[in-house]
Amino acid sequence: MGQVPHETGGSGKGELKYKPSAIIESAHHVSENLKSQGKKLPCTTFVQEVLQKLEIKLSAEEIASLQIRGIGEASVADELAAGNPAMRGGPGMLIDKGIAEAVRPADAKPGDIIQYWYRDPKKAGGIGGHTGVVQDLLPDGKISILDSNIKRGPSQLELDLKTKLHVTVARLK
Repeated sequence: MGQVPHETGGSGKGELKYKPSAIIESAHHVSENLKSQGKKLPCTTFVQEVLQKLEIKLSAEEIASLQIRGIGEASVADELAAGNPAMRGGPGMLIDKGIAEAVRPADAKPGDIIQYWYRDPKKAGGIGGHTGVVQDLLPDGKISILDSNIKRGPSQLELDLKTKLHVTVARLK
């Protein structure tokens, strides 16, 4: 996998080091690479690969945070209700690392990294989680994200964030 340049900006105030277009391009490259190899990755590993393509180095502890390790499926509802910061997943890790800023879900834009939780009666505890990269804002107030999961592989989903239980959004600086 070749690296995608992250379009480093200057030192001007408010200028992003990681441009949204480069983040989306990285997500597309990861997605196409997975499709060409017939691979299906968990969503957290997909985001991890996008970050690696952007040359963002992650420690083992940061990878564990991105992958929300140590939280059992049955206890997700309790962890969300308690406000456990681990439930912010990759976006929370990027914010804590100091390379991203927290963004209100209503202000999500293309290139943002998103973690969300939703009701899913098929999951133990009745709640599922997912993460991906915001690709586009849709006219009906929804967003589309680039993602992957172990059942369907790389894909694009349309989401209405207002219907999700908990959403964390990070914008790389």
